[in-house]
Amino acid sequence: MGILIRHSLDRFIVWGIVVVFSGSLLLLGTAFCTGFVASRKGYIANGYYFDARKKMERHEFDAAIRDIEKAMITAEKPSSRYLYTRSRIHTLMGNLPAAIADIEAARAVRYHIVEYYYQRALLHLMEGKTAEAITELTSGMPLYELNESGDVYVDFRVTSGYSNTLTQDYVEAMYLRGVAHYMKGNTDAALTDLTRSTETRAKQLHGAANRMIWCVKALPGGIGAGSGRVTGSDLDLARANEELSATVRQNSWDATLCDVLTGKLSDEEKLLRAASEVPAPLSNADAATMPARVSQAWVNAKRCEAYFYSAARQFAVGNTAAGWVLLRKCVDSRTAMSVEYIVATAALARQNVSIRAQN
Repeated sequence: MGILIRHSLDRFIVWGIVVVFSGSLLLLGTAFCTGFVASRKGYIANGYYFDARKKMERHEFDAAIRDIEKAMITAEKPSSRYLYTRSRIHTLMGNLPAAIADIEAARAVRYHIVEYYYQRALLHLMEGKTAEAITELTSGMPLYELNESGDVYVDFRVTSGYSNTLTQDYVEAMYLRGVAHYMKGNTDAALTDLTRSTETRAKQLHGAANRMIWCVKALPGGIGAGSGRVTGSDLDLARANEELSATVRQNSWDATLCDVLTGKLSDEEKLLRAASEVPAPLSNADAATMPARVSQAWVNAKRCEAYFYSAARQFAVGNTAAGWVLLRKCVDSRTAMSVEYIVATAALARQNVSIRAQN
């Protein structure tokens, strides 16, 4: 009897092991298949996303948005990256409500990313909300500090380990906050932020920051802040010219704009010709197949910069009427995401309010 019981137990144990092993294999197989399907969906979704990026660069905005939506449907879960990119596309299209909705949705998914704060602040500035833009950038930057090498380091324990915190993002955010302070009339804060943005090793915006520093020093009241001479004195202008001339020029266009501000180049025809010759920084598209509308958009962006800094020079030397004419030409370029365009638009809006108040 004992032998029979022992054999029964042995068979029970063996079958138990077989059942457990089979169940484990089934669970592993299910997990593998689920993971494979999810991985494949992610791969397909990212394909749509990268197609959207290419189409955005080619200014095929409606098609780009359709690809982003395909990516979101395929991924079956919210992606902050997809939402952020769609926000940028809507911004380029001038659809601010949709752009704002998308960037807010992106931050609801993942909030500690400087790019997202920058995008929201840019939209605030486009709405004319300078104080809100400053608050946005300030709230997004406490974790980002410079080390002695001019790079940004981040406390990843606070940012949940997310590593998309590049030095370039810091530079862009600091630069934009400096511009926002300048638009608000706080020249000390503007100079602090703009100067800090030139202290990193990421040099993409050094030229733009140095030009805006010139504007702050030569036009402390702001671009188009009032009638007549808005610079503090001839000495202020001379010092601003000297400091700008001493800065490192990143490229020929940067040097051209510096010459505009310092008065070495004032011929509009030569300036526009130089603007049309600046090569576009293409990444995902071949220049040979780039649609003409994209090339024209790039030229318009350079013309916007040319007119803006030409206007700044005219205001600095007291030619107020000429300055306003040039600012209007800057706005007529319709390059909505350009900082120069945003500042010029705000200045013209202030002028219109001032004129209505006088009447």
